[in-house]
Amino acid sequence: MSAFPFEDDPLKHHVRKEVWLPACRKRLDIIRSGNRQRNRRLRYFTFCATGAVDVLMLNVENVLTRSASDRFDTVTFFDLIEEDITETEKNIPGAAGIAGRFADVVLAARPEDIIDPLEPPTEEVASLTNLRAAALNGKCKAFVSRFPFDVINLDLYDYLFKNSEQVPGALINALRNVFAWQRREIEGYGPLPGFTLFFTTQIGPIGLNDDYQNMLLENMRHNLGELPELRDLLRTRTGSDDPEHILRTDFETFFKIAAPKFLVHTLQEQDWYVDPDEVFSIVEYSREHEAGNYTMLHIAMQVRRQYPRRENRPPNTQPDVTDAYRRVVSNIFSQNDPPITLASIDKNDLDQHMELIRSRRKKYRKEVGAEE
Repeated sequence: MSAFPFEDDPLKHHVRKEVWLPACRKRLDIIRSGNRQRNRRLRYFTFCATGAVDVLMLNVENVLTRSASDRFDTVTFFDLIEEDITETEKNIPGAAGIAGRFADVVLAARPEDIIDPLEPPTEEVASLTNLRAAALNGKCKAFVSRFPFDVINLDLYDYLFKNSEQVPGALINALRNVFAWQRREIEGYGPLPGFTLFFTTQIGPIGLNDDYQNMLLENMRHNLGELPELRDLLRTRTGSDDPEHILRTDFETFFKIAAPKFLVHTLQEQDWYVDPDEVFSIVEYSREHEAGNYTMLHIAMQVRRQYPRRENRPPNTQPDVTDAYRRVVSNIFSQNDPPITLASIDKNDLDQHMELIRSRRKKYRKEVGAEE
């Protein structure tokens, strides 16, 4: 069985156990607090890699449960190739896997798919280009049919912004679709009042091109003009209230402010907002690599639906989420927790926890007759 190269990384497992797990427990408590949804199981989307450690952790902790027929049928996951999908399914039987590059699949949606993703495809000329597009669109339809999710874990291990892509970038556009599809209803339960979002990215790239730099600078300048109190927070954190100066002299800090804000904006575009009364976590740690060390950024937030909902709002009206937005953005500007390190975590506790997960994985592989 192949393993994700960072599956045993204690820093990564610290994030799983101390950030993801409590947030997922909170989401399950919210679900169970509603009379109509008291017995509903958690719906989970992830980039779990073949080891499916996050899924199995939630299962060990009784947050994510199997069906009466012992299937992880409320779990959906992505991986690049079919072979890895097959391997993952041995560890979490019954989960729905989709193979392909996430942004390619999500952006294969046609405009009508956003409205009715289950309509049958129209006839098209059979060319290699069209066949590939049809295959991607088919995967996209399958993915959309799984929405909405109570927890979205976008553990991408990639850059949020790429110089090879036009502003705002394929991933941001893909997230717009994902957050729009989150407005779909669960049959028998209706629309979600909210969901939990995890997002993982590398800080960088350092040589971000002018188009992306200008996009992020204008966004931050707009914040400073709209919310003047942010200048003091920025000055306290960095010694400057000039976004361009911070970008040039302290790119990591600039990115740690800019990236979470972009997620907040993208959510609000699609009729959601970040709950300011819940924990908004930004956790970072450095990782060694033969090509040079890099820094991972893990962001966790609880998201709520704007009310009245878009489909119930009269024209020319907007829900007032100004106070929530102000509080969340102020938190992003001021939050400056030190990176986690091996010295700051309980490695023995994490190792014991990982053994429980490995034991659970071994049990499920044995059930489906898979080799160790």
